[in-house]
Amino acid sequence: MKILLKSFIMAYIYFSICHTQVIYQTTPENKISFLYDLQSKKYDSQYRGYNILKTHDTTDSAEDVYSLIISRNDSIKFRTKVGVEDSSRVSYVIYPLIPNGRKQIIIEEHTGGAHCCHLYWILDLGDTIRILYHSNENETEIGALMWVFDYDNDGYFEFSQYLNSFHYFDKLSGAGSPGVYAIYKYSIKLGIYVLANSDYPTVNLERIEEIKSDVKEILDSTKEFDYEDSENLLSKTLEVLIDYIYAGQENNGWLYFDKYYVLPDKIEMKEKIHRVLEASVVYKEIYKK
Repeated sequence: MKILLKSFIMAYIYFSICHTQVIYQTTPENKISFLYDLQSKKYDSQYRGYNILKTHDTTDSAEDVYSLIISRNDSIKFRTKVGVEDSSRVSYVIYPLIPNGRKQIIIEEHTGGAHCCHLYWILDLGDTIRILYHSNENETEIGALMWVFDYDNDGYFEFSQYLNSFHYFDKLSGAGSPGVYAIYKYSIKLGIYVLANSDYPTVNLERIEEIKSDVKEILDSTKEFDYEDSENLLSKTLEVLIDYIYAGQENNGWLYFDKYYVLPDKIEMKEKIHRVLEASVVYKEIYKK
């Protein structure tokens, strides 16, 4: 993973419908990875008078779909809008993400496929339900929720989501496609989670020296680039480039790529990379384009 392993923590997680496991903890500080192991039971629990229910819903669709609803006093207060075909693709965990004296709920819907699409909501269950974060169901760039962590150690948890922007880029295989993270933090002023990649550059830069060493090894050991060598060089130099870009250090990324991507299609490749970036919602938000 992208973040330096420094310590292990155990997180208290509220269970009921789903058996949720916490796996291998890292930092920054208080970093949590949620591994969902869902059961096909109907009810979760109650929290602050809210009932949380995974339901087999036939009222809003011609086909049977599962969604998650939150009700209170016999009235539905929230429902995931997309719906999925299998109950195991709806999951959630309740955890205190912000220090306001109560817990928040992270909800995931996975619509299917290896990389698409993971939809997320973070809700604050107070007197009313407040949406702190919602990933856009029309935006396939943002993938799975990877880590929840308190980077600043201030009681406000940040989280990262994997970006699919460069999956199968050009001639790269899925395994050879680099990925980066979108980082979100809670804005006390706005009362929601906002993109904050530039505030946490080490999340995307943690492995960058290791990847640079891989590039050097490729260049030192290769005299004539065959297809596999070319793919490896593109994969590694592109990974360094986008790690810098999504850490808010675009100039450093392009300086590196210009120097170490030595293949004759450099100009064409840069044009292709720019086209992907121009379509990236996260990139445009980081650089306010």
